[in-house]
Amino acid sequence: IVFTDENVGWLLCNNVNVYRTTNGGGLITSVNKKYESIQNEFRLEQNYPNPFNPSTTLNYTIPTFTPAISLRERVYQVHVTLKVYDVLGRVVATLVNEQKPPGNYNVMFYAKNLPSGVYFYTMNAGNYFESKKMILLR
Repeated sequence: IVFTDENVGWLLCNNVNVYRTTNGGGLITSVNKKYESIQNEFRLEQNYPNPFNPSTTLNYTIPTFTPAISLRERVYQVHVTLKVYDVLGRVVATLVNEQKPPGNYNVMFYAKNLPSGVYFYTMNAGNYFESKKMILLR
């Protein structure tokens, strides 16, 4: 349990459920269940459809909690970049380049002027980095 002031406190259970109290803790029965099934890890999903023509959807998740960050040190937004590269490593599109709060996101990639081939998309957020492959068929 972590309190941010004398009345407001947070409790993380099983790294999934988050409870909040606003009365200084009191009895455990006084804790209000506010959030359920909170994502606790960064995630970059495989695009769909794949192969695609001419557009595809990319989904990603910014976690609410990370093991290395306590509630008092918690950063409520993280800088996220989501880029698409060709097989030669050239950036062909920057889809996201901004601060994002925790949550699930999706972005459309339109490859209207690109040739058929293999492309890679990467997500960089804080210390997290992941890359996935997608195929454009014309």
